Amino acid sequence: MKVRTPCHLCGKELARKDSMLRHLRDMHGKTGDVPLDDQKDYCVLWNDQGKKVYGCLLCGEVFTRSSSVGRHKQEVHDKIRFPCPHCSKMFSRKSDVAMHCRIIHRQDESGDG
Repeated sequence: MKVRTPCHLCGKELARKDSMLRHLRDMHGKTGDVPLDDQKDYCVLWNDQGKKVYGCLLCGEVFTRSSSVGRHKQEVHDKIRFPCPHCSKMFSRKSDVAMHCRIIHRQDESGDG
C-alpha cells in the first residue's frame, strides 16, 4: 500500500511528489520549479508576496530556507532520532542531545563533566 500524504492547505491526500506539486499549483495557485534530480527534498515556490520559498515534496509544507526543508524531512518524514547517552530520552536533532547533556547531565559531548 502506498503512503498518501495530505496537502497542508486543504487535506487532500496525494500519493506522489509530482501530484503534490501539480495540486499546489492548480488548486492553491502556488507556482514553482520541480527539482531536476531526485536528490532534493524540496521544490522552489513563490508565496503570495512574490518571495521565494521552499516546499517539501512529501507534504507540501513551505519554508523560507531550503535547509529547513531537509531538517523537516529528517524530523517528520524520516523520523530519525538521536538517543541521549545518559538516559532514555530521544531527540530529533544531535544539537538537542548536546544541549540536553550540558543542561541536564552537566556534561559536554565528550562525556567530561
